[in-house]
Amino acid sequence: LIPQNRHLSAIDFYPGFPNLYVTSSAEILQTVLMIYSKDKEMPLPTQEEVLICNEKTTAEEVILLWRRAIFDPGHKRIFCLVHGEKLSYSTCEESLRELNRLKQGKKGYRLVLLCSNNEDSLHFITALHSYKRSNPDISGPILKEYLLHHLIKPKHTSIGTISSAIQASSVDPHCSYVRIVQSKNPGNGKSLYIQRLGERLMNSLNIEIPIIRIPIHGPDVPYNNILNKLSDLTQDDTKIIHFDIASTMLKKVESFLFYVLVLGYLKDLRGNTWRRQISQMYTIEVTLSDRQNHEATYNLLRLFPKALCLSPSNCRYINKSNACESTCRSTRSFYLWII
Repeated sequence: LIPQNRHLSAIDFYPGFPNLYVTSSAEILQTVLMIYSKDKEMPLPTQEEVLICNEKTTAEEVILLWRRAIFDPGHKRIFCLVHGEKLSYSTCEESLRELNRLKQGKKGYRLVLLCSNNEDSLHFITALHSYKRSNPDISGPILKEYLLHHLIKPKHTSIGTISSAIQASSVDPHCSYVRIVQSKNPGNGKSLYIQRLGERLMNSLNIEIPIIRIPIHGPDVPYNNILNKLSDLTQDDTKIIHFDIASTMLKKVESFLFYVLVLGYLKDLRGNTWRRQISQMYTIEVTLSDRQNHEATYNLLRLFPKALCLSPSNCRYINKSNACESTCRSTRSFYLWII
C-alpha cells in the first residue's frame, strides 16, 4: 500500500534536492527509521522506498530508486539510499551521473542518501558534499513506539479455536509478530522458549509443523536457502519463522534483519522474492554477549520486543523498577524477562 502522504521528521531536509546524511555505521539503520517515524500512523517503510546497498548492488538498482523518487506521483513518499559508501566506484559514478541528469528541472521529490563516515565513503561524500545535511537526533523511545504500533496485532481469533485465520502472533505475550529471543550466554533456554510458542500454536491449530527453523551460521547470510524455505508459504500458512543466528554472524545480519523485520521483503541473487505474511510470526534467536563487535545489529534489535533468557543466578540483578513493565517467569533452568 502506498502511504497517503508521509510526514517528514523535524530534520534538516530540502525537497527537490538530494539530502546527504553521514553518520556512524552503528546508527545508520536507526537514522533510516527516524526519517520515517514522524507519524506513527504511517506504515513502516517499504522495499520500494528503501534500498540498502552492498558491494553487489548494481547501477540499475540505484537508478530505479532515483526514478521512483523523482517521478513519484504527488511526491508523497520518502525514498532512501542506505550505505552509499558500499557501492563500487563504477556503480557510484554511473548512478550519480544519471541522478544529475534525471533531477534537472524537477521539484518536490524527497530523496535521502545515507552513508557511514568511514574511509570508504570519501568518494560518495565528495561527489555530494553540497547536499550534506545535519543528522537527525535519534530517539530510542520514538522509534520503539513507531515500531510497536505496527508490530502488535490484535487477536482476531482466540487461542484454542481451530481456524486458518488465526495469526501466529496470538501466542506472543503482547501479540507482536516479531520477538527477539536473546541471552548473554548460550544454553539459557532461547530455543526452548520458541519451542513453547510453537507448542501453543500447534495445540490451537492442530498442525504438525508450527515452526520453520532457519539457521544462519555463516560464513554469509544464505539468502537462496532462506528464500527456498519461505517462498512456498502463503498468507494462509500460520507459522512461526525461527531465525537462529550464530554469534559469529552478528556483524553481517543487520541489513538482512532490517529487510525482514521492517521492510518485510527479501530478494536473492536469482531474483526470487519473499514478502512478509500477516499470519506469520518471526522470532530471532541471538546470543548478545558483547555489543562492541556488532553494535549496528545491537542498536537495531534493541528497538524490538524481546524475551531475555537469564540463568537463575543472574535474575537477581534485574532492575526491580522495570517490574511494572515486564513479566518474569521461571522455568526449571532459566528465567524469561518479557519486554
